[in-house]
Amino acid sequence: MKIFVHCISRIIQFLRVVPTELYPWHS
Repeated sequence: MKIFVHCISRIIQFLRVVPTELYPWHS
């Protein structure tokens, strides 16, 4: 279960970083 939580954390981090890289004007 901890692996699942870790994957979710990585996905959330990825989703938070990618929009910043793709749309720097969004933030």
